[in-house]
This record gives sequence, C-alpha cells and structure tokens, in this order.
Amino acid sequence: MRNGYMPGETKQHILEAAAKLIEEKGLGRVTTKELSRATGLSEGALYRHFVGKEEVLLAVVAQNLPELQATFQQHLSGTGDLRSDLEAIVLSTMNYFTRIIPLCSAFFSDATLLEQLRAVFQRIQCGPESLYGAVADCIAREQAAGRVNPRVPALNIAIMLLGPCFQQAFMLQLLGRDPLGKSQQQFAQELIQTLMPTLMPEKN
Repeated sequence: MRNGYMPGETKQHILEAAAKLIEEKGLGRVTTKELSRATGLSEGALYRHFVGKEEVLLAVVAQNLPELQATFQQHLSGTGDLRSDLEAIVLSTMNYFTRIIPLCSAFFSDATLLEQLRAVFQRIQCGPESLYGAVADCIAREQAAGRVNPRVPALNIAIMLLGPCFQQAFMLQLLGRDPLGKSQQQFAQELIQTLMPTLMPEKN
C-alpha cells in the first residue's frame, strides 16, 4: 500500500480525480501533471495503473454504466412495488446522465479521442446504447411476472423511460437549473404516474 491507498483504491482515486478535472477544466486541459497534482501521486505512479492520459479519460466514462445496470437488476426484479421501482430507475438514470453528459461532451472536441471512446464501447459491449437492452430485459421479466402489460413491447417501454431522463439531465446541465421547476423526485414520480396506465396489465 502506497500513498494511503490499496492498489484498487488508487485506480479509483485516479478516476475520480480525472472526472473532477474534466468537469472543472475541460478535456483538453487535463494533463498528467494536473492528474499528478490532484491525486498526490507521481506521474510514474499514474502510468503504473494506466498507459496514458487517454486511457484514464476513457475509463472515467466507461466506469459509470455497470453501476447503473446493477441498479436495474436490483429494482426491476419482479418482487417490489412496481411504481417505486420505476421511480428509482428514473432517478438513477438521470443521475447517470448528469454525470456522463459533461464527460462525453468533452470528447466531441477531440475527434481522435471520440473514436477511441467509441472503440472502447464497442469492445466492452457496454456503451450507453446498451441501456435500451438492459431496461428492456428487466421490463420483459416484469411482463413475465404479470406486473407489466405484455402487449406493450418491452423495448418501447425502455425508450419511454430513458428518453425523458436524458432530456431532463441535458437541460439541467445546459441551463444550470430545472426549466420545469420540479425536483428530480417530482419529475420521476410524475413521469411514472403518466406511464402507469400504459404499463398496467389489462383487466380481464
């Protein structure tokens, strides 16, 4: 253990520092010297965990998705209260987009890094587009358990959930405020309330 961190903790510490620097300074101004200063590690120590700055930046973006997908599995398991579970999914998804939008937008200013990011998503098969399939799979299990209307395609439900989450997170990032004057909790509750008539199984 060096610098007070175990090996796995050191890597996570680097990723957290890099994410903060990207948000504060922008992608182009994040250097290994900046990372070294922010983490308290030497540049040599950084290279023991990552090949270079680019690998750090790519890992910062890629690390957020597995946590969100685990949330889907936890809440859409066919056992809890459907409305509460869906609200939790909306909140978690908005939090994910709120974190990732500033990071990904920074990559659009560097075509080479953007291509590398796309290659990472393709290689690990765990890019943001996989959210559609992850939510649809969970919804399909809810349909099999009789809690969601099986006549509505699971993928369509995933789209109806994810689209508003991205839009709301984007507006918050762009404007620095909620244009609807709602808390995230209110937004989630009202979105699910609107969708529930479509989601509920048909009565015989």
